[in-house]
Amino acid sequence: MAKTASAKYVTKLGTFRYPHLNIPDTKYDRDGTYKVDLRQSKELAREFAQLCKRVAEEEWGPAKAKGAKMPYSVDEADNDFVIIKAKAKAIYPPTIANALGKKVDRRNIPAIGTGTTGKLDLRLATTEVKGDRYVSCYLQGVQIAKLVEYGGSSFDALDEDEVDGADAFIGGDEQAGGFGTLVTDQSANAVSGEYEDDNEELEATDEEGDF
Repeated sequence: MAKTASAKYVTKLGTFRYPHLNIPDTKYDRDGTYKVDLRQSKELAREFAQLCKRVAEEEWGPAKAKGAKMPYSVDEADNDFVIIKAKAKAIYPPTIANALGKKVDRRNIPAIGTGTTGKLDLRLATTEVKGDRYVSCYLQGVQIAKLVEYGGSSFDALDEDEVDGADAFIGGDEQAGGFGTLVTDQSANAVSGEYEDDNEELEATDEEGDF
């Protein structure tokens, strides 16, 4: 197995699906993997697809690059959208930044759920295993634009006569990294465990980097 050609890329804004960014997923790798799928329109994802093609051609040449498996696919539910798959080994946790671009301490990160919008900082690299050629997408960082926190809360604010104002706990937003108003989606947690096989790479469908 060898890795040579590579490139860095920061995506446009997209919607996160099945993120495992707080705790590594151990379903397919007992050592753990951070991962997220990013859903974007074809228009927004086109630049990324073209970069994947260039990296493949740099490594294998135009002819062999056509058969390389890519880290994205057309969304089966809506073919106007593309799904980009990114991952990182547990020993290399991706950095998390807020909407201002400021890095957030991992100890203060809220539970990032499906429906969150943001950008991904990626490194593309070629890999060849037993004759199969891949352009892999390694997750280096995440920027949160609008947070959907899985799990959420079933509680409303307590009335003043229920708590002593001096002792009331109001922490959380700033400790959570200053993402601003959190959008809570109780249903996001229900799908957080749905992952495709970590070893399955998704294949591009057009040699020109289109979809």
